[in-house]
Amino acid sequence: STAASKPVSVGFPERGAAVSILSPRDGQTLLAGSAMRLWGAASGADGEPLETREARWLVDNEAVAQGLDAFIAAPKPGQHKLTLRTEAGEDSLVFVTIEGEKEEE
Repeated sequence: STAASKPVSVGFPERGAAVSILSPRDGQTLLAGSAMRLWGAASGADGEPLETREARWLVDNEAVAQGLDAFIAAPKPGQHKLTLRTEAGEDSLVFVTIEGEKEEE
């Protein structure tokens, strides 16, 4: 015996663009004033990476750098919000900076 069925059309929702902060990590603790890498990735709805100079980094809602890979001096001690904005969307996280040990002269 053979079973037959009618073809069925299956639809998948379109995948949206994605933006991710790769560094620093959410909740990471850094020394205030030390070099801090801002590293992110952005991909379009097709999954292909977006090479964009339009990426903007904000610390506590103030612009601090552009591009997907940049270095800044870590801000003053405290809890901070980092946001990466691109034409594909945005991602945010929270990190903490602490006062470092000062060397005696």
